[in-house]
Amino acid sequence: MVHLYKLDMAVQVLTPSAQSHFREDWSAEIALGLRAILFKLSIWDHNTTYGAALQNLRYADSRTSRQTYAAPSRWQKGLYGLFAVGGRYAWVKWEDWLSARENTINEV
Repeated sequence: MVHLYKLDMAVQVLTPSAQSHFREDWSAEIALGLRAILFKLSIWDHNTTYGAALQNLRYADSRTSRQTYAAPSRWQKGLYGLFAVGGRYAWVKWEDWLSARENTINEV
């Protein structure tokens, strides 16, 4: 939490135009970091998201033949995090790249 406060203070020192460029240039990476932290604190640690916990729902490994709840394995949670968090980041970066490419083609 202290690091986020220091980062916020550092951004406030910048001029308004530099603040907007900082947010534009690094928004995908900041969102990636925040989503990774939320994934770690929710699904990785507790096998559920906050909203699902309110409904008493959890992620489970349904491949087991046991009748009781079986938590997903580490690799299952890791792959889910890779696709959910990393996939969203890759999609945003790809959209940004396509948008920048379209803008340069229209300018020529």
